[in-house]
Amino acid sequence: MSSFPRSLAKAWLLLPALAAVVVFGFSCSRVRQVDAITELGNPAAIASADSPTGYAGGVRMLIVPGHNNESYQLIVQTQTMLAEGKWRLRQADYDNAPQGRPVRTSSAPRWWLASLAFVGHSVFGKPLGLAVERAALWSDSILHLLLIALTTLMVGRALGARAGAVAGVAIAALFPLTGQIVPGAPDPRTPALVFLALSVLLLVTGVWSAGENPRRTRRAFLWSGIAGGLALWVGTFTAPTLVGLGLGGLVCAWLARHDATQPAWPWRTWGIAGAATVLATFVIEYAPDHFDFAAWRLGEVHPLYALAWLGGAELIHRVTRPMPWAKSHLFATIAAALALVALPAVMLWKKSWAFLAEGSFSGRLSMLDGGIESRHLATWLVEGVSLRTAAVVLPALVALAAFWFVWKSARTRPQRDALWITAGALAVALPLACWQLSRWAQLDLVIVALVALAAAPAVCSALRPSVRLALGSGALLCALLGVVAIWPAKVDPQNPQVSSTDLQSLIERDFAHWLARRVGPAGAVALAPPSLTTSLIFHGGLRGLGSPYRENEEGFRASIRIAGATSPDEALALVQRRGVTHIVIPSWDGFLDEYARLGANQPEHSLMGLLHKWLPPRWLRPISYQLPGIEGYEDQWLVLFEITEVQDNNIALSRLAEYFVDMGRGRLAIALGDSLAESFPTDLSSLIARAHTAIARGDRSGTAALLTKINEQISSGDDEDLPWDRRVSLAVVLAQSRDFTAARKEVEACLEFMSEEDLRSLPTLPLYRFLNLCKALGVSLPDESMRSLARELLPPELRSGF
Repeated sequence: MSSFPRSLAKAWLLLPALAAVVVFGFSCSRVRQVDAITELGNPAAIASADSPTGYAGGVRMLIVPGHNNESYQLIVQTQTMLAEGKWRLRQADYDNAPQGRPVRTSSAPRWWLASLAFVGHSVFGKPLGLAVERAALWSDSILHLLLIALTTLMVGRALGARAGAVAGVAIAALFPLTGQIVPGAPDPRTPALVFLALSVLLLVTGVWSAGENPRRTRRAFLWSGIAGGLALWVGTFTAPTLVGLGLGGLVCAWLARHDATQPAWPWRTWGIAGAATVLATFVIEYAPDHFDFAAWRLGEVHPLYALAWLGGAELIHRVTRPMPWAKSHLFATIAAALALVALPAVMLWKKSWAFLAEGSFSGRLSMLDGGIESRHLATWLVEGVSLRTAAVVLPALVALAAFWFVWKSARTRPQRDALWITAGALAVALPLACWQLSRWAQLDLVIVALVALAAAPAVCSALRPSVRLALGSGALLCALLGVVAIWPAKVDPQNPQVSSTDLQSLIERDFAHWLARRVGPAGAVALAPPSLTTSLIFHGGLRGLGSPYRENEEGFRASIRIAGATSPDEALALVQRRGVTHIVIPSWDGFLDEYARLGANQPEHSLMGLLHKWLPPRWLRPISYQLPGIEGYEDQWLVLFEITEVQDNNIALSRLAEYFVDMGRGRLAIALGDSLAESFPTDLSSLIARAHTAIARGDRSGTAALLTKINEQISSGDDEDLPWDRRVSLAVVLAQSRDFTAARKEVEACLEFMSEEDLRSLPTLPLYRFLNLCKALGVSLPDESMRSLARELLPPELRSGF
């Protein structure tokens, strides 16, 4: 080869190298953005090498972009796997309390994240759990860069430097493929897309460039099958694209069935390699004790995929070379057909969508901030046209035009067969992408294969210059639109731009940390909307019941039963059976009402209906929690109920009245105070709650009258039987009425019998008032551990002075 062609090849390689630099730069910017948002609104937690999370108390800090629940779960599972010293994780205890539930998802994403964490742990000396969080920032970006490099080298070797460069740039720039890869949000689907890309490109380029070396072609089919099997292992959602490749191969076989002059493609090799890989990964995942996890569950890797792959490949082979209708050949063909239909037959039998099932983000086109989300492509297009619309639709149109011109330029059977295989994948991927927008990334992988063929020397030399210019311009415009679509915002570490989703994540992290501090080592089990449950699990190290993960069907059903229970006794029995300690109702997520709707014919008469009417059963105690003051969430609220022993009615209503006072719900507090005056006119706990309401209203005469009655009750010794938190409330009321002598007596009584559990039982405002009162009276908590705990239970902004 002369020096000029060699230099030209090197020049072409500069394009994917530049694209990789751009991807790396974008990733650095987004990592800085994630770090800046993570540091908002919360002081740095204490690192601890003894904690599975790397932080003391088992909390976590990272704000995953877009509240990607799959990313949260992947990080939690990887940290748990490393903490337990296991190489596979087959049980999760953080949801479906108390027994937990099985883990059936592929181990590959956890192994990848763990390997990066080990590198970070070894190089930077960070605790291993914390290294997992740091590795999560870069894991998918590293895979993206590796895929750019592998695509460039692999396609370049088969089709030439220009085709390799074009394919590498397409991997780097096509949107929404690049929008699925978000720094800080490691997604289990990303490794699957990487393997799928390798499988598609190996097969298509291997067929196109087939020459006199059949061993090279066989190797391409072999490695394509292995890569496809690995893609199925990581995520069965990749199956339709592999089916499309097979359909394209079937068309090739049918068209060439009587052409004995051309060698048959080694579809058997492809099928055996793919099936063997699927079986091997199945054994790796579940052997020897967990084969029952698979059963007939086709959402994860399963031997039926191997059987169908093997049968399909054998049918393609037999169509390619028609055989005499001997009994042995007939039986073999029937067996192959039965193997192929076994998978769809079981799907019909079990009424399972398997690899076609909609996931949490099926309607989300991109995982970037402000990612497009819609039911289908048509509904999205109706909503309006934007720059991202062009970035999504234009590559598909350019690819269809490229297919036409490549078809006209194809002269040999290998070239036409490569196009038929690509067309098969395109015919399957395009309608699925229109149905579920999240599958558009798979369509982009097929488009990459098509543009690589369009850049092959045989095609470029056959096209007119005007056509080459038009296709090149279209491809360049697609790349530019893709880059603009994922262009990161300028990062200001002191004042980062925060999306509404990330604002929600910050609020949920604050609440999760507060609740974790409040419950202490005993932990908590929360009934909350699935997305919030994920935040409680991840940020607070707590446990939940229902969650957004398909393996947690049992926890989801239990949540439906509790929320939809139509009698308080039934709800209490279910709550106690599941060990639920708290019910959380956020204003920004109404999924608890969806639970109730699914579980009750009349949701207004369910447990959730009672809570919305502020008629909680007597085994629920409201706990005041103030959301952090974040712009855009001023009108939002969160209601927290704690499961307790069944309370006397006067105690339950008194606590509810003071909750209304603490939360600024004056009208409800006044109405409940009137009810207490009518039902419990002389009860001390009721008098305390009414006094709090009167003080909050500024009703001096009413407060004085109530204090007179309170002092009468104290003189009679009625305060001796008060629950500890009610005695604290009494001390605060007495201090607010300037009766410091009586207040001191009550405070000293509180301190005499105070336990850590008592201290944790106080909501934030009552605790703050109690500590302020102790400080004003010159009284200290019994020991340093209690004083330290009291400070820890307060929000950071209220700790000064204690």
